[in-house]
Amino acid sequence: MGVKDQVSPKDYQYRSFQIKKKTSGSRHIVAPKKQLRRVQSIIFESILENVEPSEFAHGFRKGYSIVSNAKSHLNSEIIYNIDLKNFFTSIKIDKVIDVFESIGYSKSISLLLAKLGTITPRYYSKDNRMWVIYVNRFPHLPQGATTSPILSNLVCIDFDKGINEIAKKYNFRFTRYADDIIFSSSVSKKIPKEFRSEIFQFIRSYGFRVNLKKERYSRNFKKRIVTGIIVHKEQLTLPRSWIRNLRAALHQLRFFYSRLQFAETTYMLKNIEGRCSYAMMVNKEKYAHFYYDLQYLKNFKLKNKP
Repeated sequence: MGVKDQVSPKDYQYRSFQIKKKTSGSRHIVAPKKQLRRVQSIIFESILENVEPSEFAHGFRKGYSIVSNAKSHLNSEIIYNIDLKNFFTSIKIDKVIDVFESIGYSKSISLLLAKLGTITPRYYSKDNRMWVIYVNRFPHLPQGATTSPILSNLVCIDFDKGINEIAKKYNFRFTRYADDIIFSSSVSKKIPKEFRSEIFQFIRSYGFRVNLKKERYSRNFKKRIVTGIIVHKEQLTLPRSWIRNLRAALHQLRFFYSRLQFAETTYMLKNIEGRCSYAMMVNKEKYAHFYYDLQYLKNFKLKNKP
């Protein structure tokens, strides 16, 4: 029977769509509709936001970012990256129930809250021309729900601690940003086979799978990238292509602003401001001149635009 994985437009509280990835391919997003999104926001603000994830999680939490994640791996001899395949859909409802029970809710309330934060996969049967529930597929976290990011962190509290114990045994540091697992060491210059084997086995025991296509490691003489940021011995930098694009955008704003309409100028300013702020967050000393260039354009050129 031919099936297509998507949500029913009639009786489902979710809408399904694809967004392009930065590299290649697309990502399947399942976002809640207005009423369910409002309920999930209440659960997030009233319950989940008050629970602290593990110290190793740098994604989806206040005070942490891809920059804090990268900084954790400065002064390393080697960096090892692992990507978890289908991260959100691998987190089933039973683990979400455990999260709410650990907070202090009864089994019945935990089940109700977990159902509000998970989705049961439905498939369209071309043969029977109807929507059906695949009975051997358990409800899982939808990628796109308001509560999914924080729930994924809370589900992974013990997972993170277990991974860190293995990492410490082999003199490696460990952080996780969503489905991106990063190890680094200032002592080891290679990845021991035993370490890799233990990590893979532990990941499988929690119901996750490693995306072997995205597994990589880099030594101190290679470009070491952690969540899009280049990690040197003692500082973080951004890829040359990223910097070239920012420099080109500033150049365009400087020399062609008179030809741009107001809406175009406003959009460009917001876009460049965001990129300058990000660059400053990564390395203020190295990239501050971009911010000052932008301020000059705003205060002296664009203000007096003909």
